[in-house]
Amino acid sequence: MKKILPASLALFLAALAPRLPAATLSATSFEEACRVLKAEKITTGDFIQKRVISQTGRTLKSSGIFTVSPQGIIWQSLKPVKSTTEITPEKITQIDSRGNKNTLSSADNQIFSLISKMTASLFSGNGSDLEEFFEVSFKAGASSDWEMTLKAKDSTVSQAMDAIILTGNSEVLLTMKNLQKNGDYLLYEFYNHKFSEE
Repeated sequence: MKKILPASLALFLAALAPRLPAATLSATSFEEACRVLKAEKITTGDFIQKRVISQTGRTLKSSGIFTVSPQGIIWQSLKPVKSTTEITPEKITQIDSRGNKNTLSSADNQIFSLISKMTASLFSGNGSDLEEFFEVSFKAGASSDWEMTLKAKDSTVSQAMDAIILTGNSEVLLTMKNLQKNGDYLLYEFYNHKFSEE
């Protein structure tokens, strides 16, 4: 479960990011981020994940399909090994290449209970909840590009990750980088975004 925690948390934070209050971001930047990242619609697409091991300099690459909706997230890795991770406010379910299922309920784990609260703030659109859990910084780049950095205030969560950096433009979320305390990081690149109401 330690291996899927950073990725799971990163996905939640990506969706939580646009809920920041206008006082934290400029009005234009906030509205743009909300329009790009809001979870009212179903978003599907492809992803490439790069896991960089700082001690060896090795990069492990995988790819697959993601689905984000108000009900949760489905993360399907297709190469090099097939696996599925489904994340909802109540549980995280992971299915490996052999079909073995492992489920973690929010009622059974303190860390996941915290993640569930973050998820609740996602679905409610309550930006003050996000600022309760994270230090947030935002900067606009050239044209419509932007970057958002989230750092956990909670010491338990910060043991798993140092920061999450999101980048996007006026249309979509482009990358998500999860920096870990030991110097390793996960980089997600998103493309072929599709949007639907159901």
